[in-house]
Amino acid sequence: MPSKTELLFSQILNTFDKQLDALLKENIKLTLADIRAKISTSADLAQNEQLSSASIAIKEQSKPLIDNYKNQVRNTLIGKLDIHEDNDLSQSLSLVDDSALNESIQLHELTNGLFESLQSELRALKRGIVRLSHSFQYEPEPQGFEPRTLFDVLQKLLVEKNIDIEFRKLFFDNFNMLCKKNLQTIYAKILFILEEGEVLSEFENPTSKSFDLGRSYKGQKGTQPGSAVVAEAISPELELLDATIHKELKEQHSNSASDTSQATPIGELQGSALATNTDKVISKLLYQYIASSKPESGEETLSGTQEVTDDKLIHYLSSFQKNIEEMDQTDPFVKQENLHSQVSQVIEGKGLQTSQLNIINLIQKLFDVIAEDVNFDVIVTNEISRLQIPYLKVALLDINILNDASHSARQVLNAIADIGLQVDDEQDPNFLWIKNIINFILTSFDNDVQIFDKVLVKLHSEKTKLESEANERAQKYRSKAEKEARTRFLKKRVLDQLHKFIANKQLPKQMYELVLKGFAPLFLRIYVRHGEDSPEWKNAIDLFRKIIESVQPRDSIAEINKIVQHAPELISEAKKLLGEFLKRDAEKDLLNGLKHLYKQRAEELRRRKTELASAQKLDKDPLDYKNFDGEITLEHEESANDSISALVKALPEKLKEGVMCEVYLGKQLGTRRMKVLSIIKESAQIIFVDGTGSETRIKDMKDFLDELDCERSHIIEQDNLFDKALATVLMNMEMAKS
Repeated sequence: MPSKTELLFSQILNTFDKQLDALLKENIKLTLADIRAKISTSADLAQNEQLSSASIAIKEQSKPLIDNYKNQVRNTLIGKLDIHEDNDLSQSLSLVDDSALNESIQLHELTNGLFESLQSELRALKRGIVRLSHSFQYEPEPQGFEPRTLFDVLQKLLVEKNIDIEFRKLFFDNFNMLCKKNLQTIYAKILFILEEGEVLSEFENPTSKSFDLGRSYKGQKGTQPGSAVVAEAISPELELLDATIHKELKEQHSNSASDTSQATPIGELQGSALATNTDKVISKLLYQYIASSKPESGEETLSGTQEVTDDKLIHYLSSFQKNIEEMDQTDPFVKQENLHSQVSQVIEGKGLQTSQLNIINLIQKLFDVIAEDVNFDVIVTNEISRLQIPYLKVALLDINILNDASHSARQVLNAIADIGLQVDDEQDPNFLWIKNIINFILTSFDNDVQIFDKVLVKLHSEKTKLESEANERAQKYRSKAEKEARTRFLKKRVLDQLHKFIANKQLPKQMYELVLKGFAPLFLRIYVRHGEDSPEWKNAIDLFRKIIESVQPRDSIAEINKIVQHAPELISEAKKLLGEFLKRDAEKDLLNGLKHLYKQRAEELRRRKTELASAQKLDKDPLDYKNFDGEITLEHEESANDSISALVKALPEKLKEGVMCEVYLGKQLGTRRMKVLSIIKESAQIIFVDGTGSETRIKDMKDFLDELDCERSHIIEQDNLFDKALATVLMNMEMAKS
């Protein structure tokens, strides 16, 4: 039986499917009309014949083409087809032997314009699909909705069917026009489904009147507020509790205790240790709650014929606590079965004092909040939940745990949580240490709260040791990771440069490997070692551009003759440059392709040698690339600098070195908990390191910001767990009252 979220996703897929069907039918209709008009006015018989053949093919195959297109888009959306292309030259070089390279550039420009105009809708769409898919057995690919994907799938299908490139150009122009007119409406339909399904709020839906850009992106995981935020929110109401009311509450509590001689005192909640307004606000609410004359409305009372003293209750709980270590800890909701039920098992039918019952309610709520804290992996919250009984005992022995931020038991839980933030694996050394500490508390804590002082010292010592070891390892890998990040950045710059050199050039297939495996790594190495102002760089560029010109189609027999004359010199220079770092076999294979090209040129020259005698004298050398393209440099363009600057400014303020994140590493690896090790502003990159300091990952800022926005990656909120959970409980109590 499909789940609600699966049904919702199916509805989205069917809606998108239907809209694409209408879009493509209209596109075919418009393109066929354009071709008829073009044929009627064109005198180019060869092109008219090609266009006519393409029209017939499209008419005959329109239904299978549309069905195939919708099927491939759907498979992309459900993650069956991988649309992520490598940022490597081979993706475009495979097209450069004909005008398909220009088509690829055209598509890039068209889809970039569409993407810019629909950014808000696409961001919300991605976020909604990622949220929707949390319970799926597979990982959908929200980028399947993007214009670039829609065009890429279409291009692939048309090329596979050998549809003429002139026809494809008209087809894409019309598709672009229809997308401009209709995509926003199509996205609005899907966003409406997500809003109706309560996956997105109206504030996150850019097609909603209530859309609020400021509220649509949070940039961090978790919805629980920090204690200071809660205190500020509830402060005005609580300040109405004056000293007189507190005096009455204290007296009420004193009268409600049935055996004050044996019960452990609740403690003075308004003590001088209170240092901040936050503490005072929380203190007032706690005392009002704990000393109330009856338990919270709707709560279980556990009444009996004889009330249990605090000492006796702690004795009962200690017996129960020793069994917790043996319990199955796989499900936090099973472990946290109503605390009242657990207590009722140990008090042998006796009743509870009001203050005891209210403390039980409070501790249960506190651990319920901890169990739902999305900043932790479930294995960590499962483990922490085993401390429910020990912390109930601490609260009964010393209620100041709920009031005093410096209380050792409170700090122990916060320290455990700090370590737990890094854990996403049961084999993680941090997790094993947490488990050992919790087992120690379960087996050793009876009624001496001071044991938490010892645990805290041990925790701080081990935490310092773990962090020191991790930092030492991280720093060891940092320089290596930064070097790799710089190499990636430079590689991209070099490949961008190669794109400039081959733009509008025709490369025979034999040139592919020479460019990719020969000149691309050669340029990178020279740039890193010597820089772009060096003679080595200029010589390599000069040779590469001469080779590119030497393989261009030539009508002039005199030009072909000149190229053949230059061939031995070009091969010799290429061998000298490439031979410095390529293995002998690889060097041989690469150069053989070039030799074969020049051999073909020589054969062509022999066939046309009768033309050579009558050929006019050359005005310019066919290898002098400056006559064709002028200088092309590797300098940063201003737009590139502006783009990097914009990415750096877009980083959330909380994203700094040392901050813990959940980082999306792709479909195969999913997400990992990693710290920000380094933010490289010059190249717009972020380096992350795992909790042990032994594994690093490099992310482009653009990719990480996109993942934050659609909630594939998260900035983990780092707040004291006990304080945050308590603050949330108090806020919920106040909201329930009002």
